[in-house]
Amino acid sequence: TTMLEALLFIVGVQVMIELLAAGYGFIDLKYRLADYWMRLTLRALGLFVFDLSMLLLLPSALASAFLWGQFAYLLFHIGVFWIIRAVLFLLRYRPDKTD
Repeated sequence: TTMLEALLFIVGVQVMIELLAAGYGFIDLKYRLADYWMRLTLRALGLFVFDLSMLLLLPSALASAFLWGQFAYLLFHIGVFWIIRAVLFLLRYRPDKTD
């Protein structure tokens, strides 16, 4: 089951990437939301239903691997976001910068 747990960890990472992308879709297409709201909503809802069904139908050890994959990618995604913001802040306000 170790190989299956590793595979489900990777699937969890991929599902989290897709869930985040679905969420960003609403932000990216806010200027055309009237045209794409149905597609965006159905995609997000479909991913959520898939995610929930995986968590409910898998045995606990496998569901745990799937959930850890999602959690790990979410932490990575948030971490990278804040690291990039910190680097941009430091580049913008470094002391040797002359305006």
